[in-house]
This record gives sequence, structure tokens and C-alpha cells, in this order.
Amino acid sequence: MDKAVSAVPFFHSTQETLMTKNNDRPIRILCAVLFFLFSFCWFMFFQGDLTAAALSSLSHGSLSLPKLPVAIVLTLLLMLLVIPCGKLFGFSGGQYAANYVPSAFILGAISGFDGNSLFPQPALRWIAAVAVCLAVLLVCKVLSLLRRSPMDCPQRRYAGTLAVMLLLFITAVSLANTDENLHRQLMMEKAMEKGNYNKVLEIGKLEEESTPEIDMMRVQAMLALPADNPGSMIGELLFNYPISNPAALAASMKELSVSDSANRDNILAAVALIERDLMRFDSIFDASAYSAALPEFFMQALVLTDNSAARLSFPEQYDEECAGYEQFCRLLDSLSGKTERYMKNSTFIDFHNTYYWYYRFAQ
Repeated sequence: MDKAVSAVPFFHSTQETLMTKNNDRPIRILCAVLFFLFSFCWFMFFQGDLTAAALSSLSHGSLSLPKLPVAIVLTLLLMLLVIPCGKLFGFSGGQYAANYVPSAFILGAISGFDGNSLFPQPALRWIAAVAVCLAVLLVCKVLSLLRRSPMDCPQRRYAGTLAVMLLLFITAVSLANTDENLHRQLMMEKAMEKGNYNKVLEIGKLEEESTPEIDMMRVQAMLALPADNPGSMIGELLFNYPISNPAALAASMKELSVSDSANRDNILAAVALIERDLMRFDSIFDASAYSAALPEFFMQALVLTDNSAARLSFPEQYDEECAGYEQFCRLLDSLSGKTERYMKNSTFIDFHNTYYWYYRFAQ
């Protein structure tokens, strides 16, 4: 009789546990699906190149893995971490999502690689992320101890779950490296390794920001493109892109010209244009080496110097560039009296990819 009575509480306890697990199952599935999708897409698409670079740095260049298996493995490891965290924290119901706090924190922490350090995040960012994670755990713990939690009804359980997951994803992103220039640089490096120079030049083509590393990589890609005159594509493409630091790019290109004798003249001619030294450009550039047409930006520079040889050898191209330059001058005349910044912005849309605009407004 006593044994039967003592078995009743155990039976009810077991039944209650099973009912809780059954009620939690939809929320567990929802959390798992949300975290898997976010983590996989994060490692595969948004941080794929950065993660690969971090692994390569960690292995001193000996480890190079495709993005897909890396994304799957890292995602599964972070999801497996939820099992011991669930046993440790014991969150269920509307607070179940809090079991993902460590996984989300680690997700952001390992995505902070900046090209040199694996964990370069400033102290303030670490403190803020830890504070948010602790606040989520504390609030969810308090709610789980209440006899009648505000999240007891199904709608509130799902709303609370989504809110916690969203907060954890934001925390992860805040710890990660979201520097667009670094991501573009890593993509360009990968394309350079494969010899896909056109793709290098397509990456970030429409962006207004750049870095010295990106500038130099574009120059190297331009020089590697096939052309009738070796290295002449630099005169065709260079000023289609923003130049973050003209002085730094010119210095790097001068060093490159020492080792690249085949493209030396075109490199030095482009350096003269970057430094806006038209007299030096005129003395370096040899238009007689071209038979069909001159590179666009080289011809525009020759128009600025009123080069008679270019006018006689390439009359149609010269007249076309003269017409463009005259249009640019007329627009500037109509803006006379305005500030330099206003004139620069007003002419940007139509003329920012001309040498005239660069020569007039480059810092």
C-alpha cells in the first residue's frame, strides 16, 4: 500500500515532465530552425571569406577549406552546445530560447577576425555583449520562477521566443566584423588567386569607399588583363574606381614599376596622372606605341595638355574627349561662385569617372 502511494507522486512528476517536453517541442523546433538558418547563412554567405581567412591564419596558411563544409560543421557544433546548456540552465517553454545564449555569443565572437587578430573587438563591445547575454538569462530565469508567467499563453510564448532569438542574433552581429571593405578585399584576393581579374574589378565597382589594399589589387588586376599594349588597361580603367589614398597608391605603384619592367612605362604614366603631374605624364607617355586608339584616361590627360601629336594621330577620339571636357567646363562655369564641395558633388554623377573630374577635385 505504501509503495503504491509513494509511486503516485513519481508518476505525476514523470507525466508532468513528458507533458512539458511535448508542449516545448514546437518551440524547440522553432529555435533550432531559426538558429540553424541564421548560423548557416552567416558562415556561408555573410562571413564565408572572413571565416576562411581566419582558419587560414590560425593554421598559418596550411588550412584551406571550402565554405560549405565549414559552414555546416560550425553551425552543427554551435547547435550541439545547446544540449549541455539546456541541462545547465533548465529553460523551457517561452524561455527555452535562452539556452542559445552561449551559442549566439560564440557565433559572434569567432566572426570578429580583422585580417590580423582573431578577437580584435574593443573592450566596450565585449562588455555590452556580455551584459545583454546576462540580462537575457536573468530575465528568463525570473520568468521561469513565476507561478503564472506572462508567457504562459501560446501566443506570448512564441512572441517571447522570437524576441529572445532576435536579440541574440543582434548581439552576435555586434561582435562580428562587418567591415565591408575587408570582406570585399578577401573576395578580391580569392579571385586574384584564381586569376579571375575581371571579377576582381567587378567587386565593389559601384561602391564609393576603398582602401589602399583594394586600390593596389585593382591596379594589379588591370595590369594582368590582356591588351595589345601590355599594361595599357590601367589607362582605360584606373579612374573608374575611387582611390582611397592617392599618395599611398602612387608610392606602391612606383615600387611595382621597379620589378615589372614590361609595364613600367604605363605604370609610371598612371602614377603621374594620380599625382596630377601632367608635364611628367606628357614626357613619359608615348602615343606612337598605339595604332588603333589610346586608353581613355590617357587620352583625357592629353586633351588637358593640348597634345598636338595625339590630335593628329587620333583625331576622332581626341575630338570626342574634347567635347566631353568642354561640357565639363561649361557645367563648372554655371556653378561659379559655389563652394568647392558643392561643385564637386554637383559634377560627381556625370563626370566622376573622368580624369577631368579627378584632376579638378582629387585631394
